[in-house]
Amino acid sequence: MSKITKTYKYLYFNLEKKIKNKLFILLFMMLLAALMEVGSIASLIPFLQKILFLDTSKEILFFDNLLGDFYIYQKYRFFLITSFFLTFILLSLIVRLFLLKFMYSFIKELGYFFASKIFTKITNLKYLNFTKESSSRYLSILEQKVDNIVDLVHMSLEIISSLIILSFILIALLILNTEITIFVFAFFIACYYLLYRKYKKKMQAVGEDYSLGLTGRMKNIQEIFGSFRLLKLDQLKSKIFFRNRFLNLDYKIRSSLEIMNFLGNFPRFFVEGVAILFIAFLAFFLIKFKIYEQEIIILSLGVIGFSVQRLLPLIQRIYFSSALMIAGKDAAYDGVEFLLSEGLEDDEVKATIGAQKIKLENIIYFKNVSFTYKGKKEKNLFTNINLEIKKNSKVCILGKTGSGKSTFVDLIVGLLKPEKGEVYIDNNNIEDVLQSWHDQISYVPQNTFLLDSTIIENIAFGIDKNEIDLLKIEQSLEIAGLKDFIDELPEKIYTKIGERGIQLSGGQVQRLGLARAFYKKFEVLILDESTNALDIETEEKIHANINEKLNDKTIIVITHKPELSKNFDKIIKIDKGSIETLENDGE
Repeated sequence: MSKITKTYKYLYFNLEKKIKNKLFILLFMMLLAALMEVGSIASLIPFLQKILFLDTSKEILFFDNLLGDFYIYQKYRFFLITSFFLTFILLSLIVRLFLLKFMYSFIKELGYFFASKIFTKITNLKYLNFTKESSSRYLSILEQKVDNIVDLVHMSLEIISSLIILSFILIALLILNTEITIFVFAFFIACYYLLYRKYKKKMQAVGEDYSLGLTGRMKNIQEIFGSFRLLKLDQLKSKIFFRNRFLNLDYKIRSSLEIMNFLGNFPRFFVEGVAILFIAFLAFFLIKFKIYEQEIIILSLGVIGFSVQRLLPLIQRIYFSSALMIAGKDAAYDGVEFLLSEGLEDDEVKATIGAQKIKLENIIYFKNVSFTYKGKKEKNLFTNINLEIKKNSKVCILGKTGSGKSTFVDLIVGLLKPEKGEVYIDNNNIEDVLQSWHDQISYVPQNTFLLDSTIIENIAFGIDKNEIDLLKIEQSLEIAGLKDFIDELPEKIYTKIGERGIQLSGGQVQRLGLARAFYKKFEVLILDESTNALDIETEEKIHANINEKLNDKTIIVITHKPELSKNFDKIIKIDKGSIETLENDGE
């Protein structure tokens, strides 16, 4: 099954009913537009007959047969014929404008549908699956390839619309003069078909380059922004390396677009020029050898000339849309393939009623837990772990970098699923109450992500401005040891901190991350190397604040610093997958 076919299949089975209904209305409007075009051509015939031939005794096609007995028609014959022609032209214009407006309204909703689907799927990815893939791929799909999917559908609708109108007009012209119509349009269609066949493979290759270039450029931009400090320090080599890589990828994308647009548009100019020569030669041939009466030749060529003016853009649109579909199908299918992929998302939280809204009452415990990282090389981290963490206890998870400390905590919070065994919250398997369990956890990662916004919005992360509790903000800043610093700022908690907190020091960024964690309502606080950028005095002060202000909460701290363990009730030492549990004697 081709990539384009799979995209259409996904659309058929997954589009919302509202969007499908809009699609059917769109198809109906295409038929209406086609009928209006036929009406325009049909009304043109008597109009041309009237203005080209002065012999008033000749019968006017259609009109004389239908209206010849009416006095008002006999008196205002030319006026009525002209009015009829202009009315159809105007109606055709209005219908086409409505069709255009409705088309872009449909495309807007389709884009929103795909963006929503892809965003939801990304945010519902299993944590392990998310970490296996480059974030640049997800960014590329969400930011750029959603538009490629929509463009693919848009081009398909343009082809359908053009084919419907072209077919109706062609039927009308065949009725007028079968031989000339077949001869003329066989020539035009043959031109476009041969050009399409000639450049199809070229467009496919260019489309693949375009898709790869988009993903590569996005990845390169992320790497530049993520290492900007290093780029400033290493002025020469790194800057030249990233600049050259970005420009090479950008050039590749723009070269692909250049070829796609040229191959999509140049047939229009080529065929238009050839068409004028062809119709002029045909007129000369038909008149010279008196194939038909001169009046019929002039009338037929006049109508066909008018029709060609309408049809050439339609044929060009079919060709151009087909070319863009071929070139863009790889980029579009990246997004559809991601939506079709199975097993990447978290299992749906099992149905809960009332009692399933749990709260940690007594204990967190591991029962025969084993975990192995799957990949090119499997890495066995933990085997048959059995341990307990009591409510309101202060636990230090101690170990060297890469020993598995963060993985251990990811098993506690449910981001990772044990290969064997279970993690329990009291008597509840964590997998049965995952959403409720997550609601009780406040987590501070090693690297704090900050919004390009104000201090208050960074602390009350994801909460509407009007719902922020200012008293809790003050309390959170106090525990994090940031209150004095914030009070000295001219705009205090409304100070903007720049992208990724660029206007703050590393320690201030970490403390802002801590304040965010303290603001949330929680039962369990997890700090993952969250004070490693602080000086010893500040770090000690924050841990003292935590022990004093949060003594009714369960605190789990990951660290590689043995000296911090004195602040905790329990120490869990992790070394290359082995776990040792110690009760702290305060030494």
